[in-house]
Amino acid sequence: MKSQFTKKRLKKFLSYYRPYRNIFVMDMFFAALSAIATLLFPLLSGYITGQ
Repeated sequence: MKSQFTKKRLKKFLSYYRPYRNIFVMDMFFAALSAIATLLFPLLSGYITGQ
């Protein structure tokens, strides 16, 4: 019973954000890209300087 109630609430919650789905996907893509760049910078600088 609780599982169905939770699913129903989740569907209602997500329905409010449906018009902004594209913005959310783009935001997550660029957040992941930023995280990758942040992690790669020290590796690349260490490789370039030979440390």
